[in-house]
Amino acid sequence: MDDEPVFHVTYSRFLGGIARDGLVPGRGRSIGGASYDAHRRGAIFLTSADGIGFWAEKAEQWAEQGSENAYEDGLVPVVLRVNIDPDELCKIDELGTDDAKADAYRCETEVEPEYLEVWDGDDWLPIEDYNDVDTRLAFDFEETEDGDELVWFVADSPLIPPDEARE
Repeated sequence: MDDEPVFHVTYSRFLGGIARDGLVPGRGRSIGGASYDAHRRGAIFLTSADGIGFWAEKAEQWAEQGSENAYEDGLVPVVLRVNIDPDELCKIDELGTDDAKADAYRCETEVEPEYLEVWDGDDWLPIEDYNDVDTRLAFDFEETEDGDELVWFVADSPLIPPDEARE
């Protein structure tokens, strides 16, 4: 096995299902529009550490386009560390690799929850502890005069692991 871990970028609203079932090929769309549907059918996608920033930015863009309030809708980009050897279970995803300018993998097999960890802003947690991830960390909040809360993504979300945590 390659000593380099691989990662999966998804949204916080999917963490409960992932904790229960793992990563299941073809179960929903996290990132990308209809143009990716044929490509993603029956697969899950992983990336090398160098691709996390690209896919997290794409996830944030899709959240902003698809939601009035990404926080309330659970569209907070989160990163999973996937403790498998992608060379054994996956194929290189040429489209994703070209897009991200980093290794991307297309996997047609399930990844059980025991192989998954989620970044909580400080450390990697087993996926079953996903409720300990404070998704508010990804946003700035501000009260307005009439009491309404304005929400927007912070520039550098602490829910995206820094380089030293990607090893």
